[in-house]
Amino acid sequence: NDHHFHYGYLVHAAAVARRYGSLDDAAAARTAALVLDYANPTGRERNLPAPRGYEPYVAPRSSYLPVARHKDWYDGHSWASGLFELADGKAQESISEAAHAYYGAALWGAETNDPELRDFSRLLLALEARAGRTYWRVDGGAYAEKSFKPFAAANVVVAVVGALDLSATTWFGAAAAYSVLVNFLPFSAAAPGGVLGGEETFAFARKAYAAAAAGLPPAAGVRVEGASTSEVFDPALAPGDAYDLAQGPWRSLLVMLRAVVDPDSAARDVLALRGTAPALDATLSLAAMYYWVVTRPPPASGAPVRGSDATPGADAAAPADAVAPETASPETETAPAADAADATAS
Repeated sequence: NDHHFHYGYLVHAAAVARRYGSLDDAAAARTAALVLDYANPTGRERNLPAPRGYEPYVAPRSSYLPVARHKDWYDGHSWASGLFELADGKAQESISEAAHAYYGAALWGAETNDPELRDFSRLLLALEARAGRTYWRVDGGAYAEKSFKPFAAANVVVAVVGALDLSATTWFGAAAAYSVLVNFLPFSAAAPGGVLGGEETFAFARKAYAAAAAGLPPAAGVRVEGASTSEVFDPALAPGDAYDLAQGPWRSLLVMLRAVVDPDSAARDVLALRGTAPALDATLSLAAMYYWVVTRPPPASGAPVRGSDATPGADAAAPADAVAPETASPETETAPAADAADATAS
């Protein structure tokens, strides 16, 4: 259950570490095993001819692992649930973490001179991204049917897509921020071509940001150790405290989404947290947040939208329209952006 979600973080990190020469052979062997667990291309050993410009290689595969463990080739997306019963069939919650897993596998294939794995993973990524735009975004064509209109009118994204149902709430809670942000994290270079890609990207991101900002989980009233003493926790502050252990991590993810619609304000949010100890999401650091923010393309001017940022009591201004971000951040020179993968699948 959830193999691709979990292993994807490790594989992505290993690919970046290998790129910069800090991954030893033992760690590389373990990473290869994780990749084959969820992105195994063939299920058997194959000795492929070397492409032009490459040294001959043997692409190791395992007959003990399934081909693309989680992928549903008919629906296009993955199923997270494993071998247990669900009343309405299998389900998947975080389409973005699934895309991130296949992005990590593609990077690993690129960094290990394995074009078969690289391109197979790009296919997995392209299908996941298309399915995410179709089934997780309620502005997609799948929700034009009359029976879906009440759900589409009340929600921006589907929190969990099931084989026979869909849900507006996550497995771990009902806050609107959960359902929105769990389908955007970890905001990697795969994000611009995933759920955030396609037509009307900016308008969709703007609506998603507004819904998440208005639906943050309640603050616990417990601050992270070492947090700034210049701000006093006040439950009356809307929407809460960036240093609160319960709400802070979701607010940090909200800043990442805000960067898509208003990168300048999001950059100020991140800079305001320097020298403090904010309660960030486990996928983030202040450096990672700032890198994401400053690599977002500038949106077009438009009407502001009121919302939340990392500083309690502050207002967010989001332009009304902009061109969708379509390029991947240069984490590595060989990073295959989701858009490129989509083109390959075409």
